[in-house]
Amino acid sequence: DDGDGQWTIVVSATNTITGPVEITGIAVWDTDDNRPGIKLVASGSVNALSFSTGSDASEVKAIEISGGASPVTITAPSIIIGTDCDGSNDSIERNVLYSGTTQQIYINGISGTKVKGNYIGVTSDGNTVGTSSASAIKNNGSSNTIIGYEEGTNSVCTAGLQRNIVGSASATYAVSIQGATSSDIHVSGNYIGIGADGSTDIG
Repeated sequence: DDGDGQWTIVVSATNTITGPVEITGIAVWDTDDNRPGIKLVASGSVNALSFSTGSDASEVKAIEISGGASPVTITAPSIIIGTDCDGSNDSIERNVLYSGTTQQIYINGISGTKVKGNYIGVTSDGNTVGTSSASAIKNNGSSNTIIGYEEGTNSVCTAGLQRNIVGSASATYAVSIQGATSSDIHVSGNYIGIGADGSTDIG
């Protein structure tokens, strides 16, 4: 514990995940500062969490990650980053991802990723931009990606809870969609370039 309600873990090598997991900090959510109670800090070319073949349908909830190349990289299908909209703890499932040198989330060549209810490219206050990267979210050759609100889920999980706050002030792109095989990409209900308070310029 850093003495202020958050545990910090230094990540010195890429964590390659090859089986289905749920990585969650819900039980230690920092209620005083309304932020994840677990923070991963990476540097250099390290990717803090790399979801590879075999990690299908894994989930990451309530974790703060800063630094490294890409805090989260995804090359396995059906990964959920943020709220799963199951009606349990949805309001404290957001991840905070910032200060990766290439991007904050890299979705590469797979299907079914959901990125919902996170702070991306901004710190845990939702209004302060992290350091520079090429893009906040990069979708490369992937399909059926949902970034933000998922149609038909509002009765369980409001659009506000599914909203990503995406800071792009120091990025070339806020959301980058590339590759000839990218299809059915849904980007909806997010604040892009606007802070969590609805007014701060983070673009």
